[in-house]
Amino acid sequence: MLDIAPTGSARTSPWVLLRMIGAIVLGPGALSPSDTSDTSAMLVAIAVHLALSVVYGTFLALVIPKVDATLAILVGGLYGLALYYINFYGFNIFLAMVRGHARLR
Repeated sequence: MLDIAPTGSARTSPWVLLRMIGAIVLGPGALSPSDTSDTSAMLVAIAVHLALSVVYGTFLALVIPKVDATLAILVGGLYGLALYYINFYGFNIFLAMVRGHARLR
């Protein structure tokens, strides 16, 4: 939930990020109107976030025990950066193709 805090600027509604995540499952209809809250979009967004977190965490848990502590820190950090860029920019580009109005800045 802390991920929505930076979007609370005057230009962007704090609900945009949750609607964008919910649109992965619900489709483009979940994006409009982006400045209001929608319980179903929020619940789906939380479920998608939880499912992806379990998958990503499980993958990392399988990799980390095979390396020493120093390399584990490096691998974990690089893995986190890779996930950030893939999820934030990859899904943002995907959603930009689906919609033209809700956008993170």
